[in-house]
Amino acid sequence: MRDAFEALAAEDPAAAAYHHGDLAGLTARIVSTRTRTARAPRAFRTAIAAVVAATGAMTAALVALLAAGPTLPVLAFAAPRPATLYAAAKTATPSVGTVMPRRPLAMPVTGALGPAPSLAAAYRVTLPGTSLRVVERLAGSLGVVGSIGAYNGTVFSETSRAGARVVYDTSSGLATWRYQSGTTPGLTVAELEQAIADEHWAYRVAVASRGGAAAVVVDGSVTALRVTTTVRRGHVVDASGPAFRVAASVNYPLRSPTGALAGLTSVAPTRATSYSLSWSAYTLSDSTIWLLPTFVFRGRTGGHPWTASALAVKTASVTGTGS
Repeated sequence: MRDAFEALAAEDPAAAAYHHGDLAGLTARIVSTRTRTARAPRAFRTAIAAVVAATGAMTAALVALLAAGPTLPVLAFAAPRPATLYAAAKTATPSVGTVMPRRPLAMPVTGALGPAPSLAAAYRVTLPGTSLRVVERLAGSLGVVGSIGAYNGTVFSETSRAGARVVYDTSSGLATWRYQSGTTPGLTVAELEQAIADEHWAYRVAVASRGGAAAVVVDGSVTALRVTTTVRRGHVVDASGPAFRVAASVNYPLRSPTGALAGLTSVAPTRATSYSLSWSAYTLSDSTIWLLPTFVFRGRTGGHPWTASALAVKTASVTGTGS
């Protein structure tokens, strides 16, 4: 008797006639276990590639920056006005024989000067605070308590009943302050110096006991700014000076004093015999205020004392009238 498989084969002759050419190999492929290599999704692979590319670009930029070294900000002054070669008489077109008055010819200033430091600090300065707060605090330090007034949003003052007054003015570039004692005896020199120190401004000053102009010193640098005082009977009755804080300090390369001297002219033979380094306030084209290193030259012209100044920063760092 045939079993069920034989009966089915008999009903399907094609199945009975088919024989696989490699039955053993086919069986092995069916029963074997295939090892599959894990593969990240395409979106994840794309994100990783972008990160790697960005990291490479940042590394290249950093290497280039370090190779180039730090870049100094350019000191941009306002554009200079065209130079006037001579001043003509305000008349009609001159006829033959008419003399046109001219300014004397400018002659270069001469002098052999020693070398200067290769670098010097430049200071960007800002207002010491809001105007109302500054005048209140300064008046308190100077012993003035009274009513507060304001003019045009730039000038603030506080005045006592005895007429003592403190004024804080921001109307023109560098802010300034002024103290007037009114009918009060005034302050001692030491009290004035202490009041300035209490403001925590960016400078110190040594006021002479007899009054006068005292140089403002910023971080050891003697500037062209001054605190001016009037002293009577040992007390300060009138004083004024700048008010600022240092927002940034940058070291700039300096040009040679002789090179800076070459840009100066005079109407008479002039020879520079010495120079000193000072710091003067300059307002740049972006309205920021800087204390920049400046050469102050001294010498003789026509038998008389002569002095002049020129920006000491190398011209490569300057654009506009400062160059």
